[in-house]
Amino acid sequence: MANTIITKNSSTASAVPTSGQLVQGELAVNVTDKRLFTENSAGTVVEVGVNPSSITTGNLTATGAVTIPDNAISGNKVEGGTINAVTINTMTSGSVVITGGSITGITDLAIADGGTAASTANAGFNNLAPTQTSNAGKYLTTDGSDASWGVLDIPTAAYGRVVRTAGTITTTSTSLVDLPDATITFTTGAFPISVGGVFNSFHGTLGGEIRFNIDIDGALQLGTTGALTQVPVANYSQPISLIYQSAALSAASHTMKIQWSTNAGTAYVSGTTSIPYVFSAQEIR
Repeated sequence: MANTIITKNSSTASAVPTSGQLVQGELAVNVTDKRLFTENSAGTVVEVGVNPSSITTGNLTATGAVTIPDNAISGNKVEGGTINAVTINTMTSGSVVITGGSITGITDLAIADGGTAASTANAGFNNLAPTQTSNAGKYLTTDGSDASWGVLDIPTAAYGRVVRTAGTITTTSTSLVDLPDATITFTTGAFPISVGGVFNSFHGTLGGEIRFNIDIDGALQLGTTGALTQVPVANYSQPISLIYQSAALSAASHTMKIQWSTNAGTAYVSGTTSIPYVFSAQEIR
């Protein structure tokens, strides 16, 4: 009759024999877990066989592929050493440090996964930026939360110019009065303005005086009387150039004028087609 040899065994899942249950070389098997145990010379129970739950080994050499199923290993998967000449430091679920070598076979990481969905810097920017369609010439701006394309708003400086050709004008006023056709009104920002006039003037009396002043919103800019021109020869026409720059004005509508007066007699300013006078004003931004 054949003899049946039965090793110590258990059908309880996850059951492992203790050192008190085995002697050196004696076998015990968990038939449910398919795990085989024995005791070594140090009195420690060790697992043997082809399907251990854990194994301690030296250098591992594989002639074929080694496949690690997803989520099969917790903790560090690789610690130290190299793979294809790439130095691998500790790899954990929280950090991966790769020094040297290269990584191939990885597709562009989607934006939803923290990537740019592109393989170049320019393409990556295009993917991450707001759509550029119909936005040529605009600049990238933000409201503090989201980026968008904006249009550079450079307001045009206010400007005014009048040219008198309707005929020579005269005054006998000894107090400042408005020079006809020398008034400009426009709206400015909070900036200075430049005001200027170019014209020919003369006086009917030798030594007669003509004064010119600039008025902005009713305020004289060149003192209470203005700039003086004295006529050395009666009825001798001489060119006059009047230039002034104001301080910064308020952002509002402003009116600029040239005013003039004489000390006595009659003063003249040419304003004809052949000898016009020009008055201009411009906002300085």
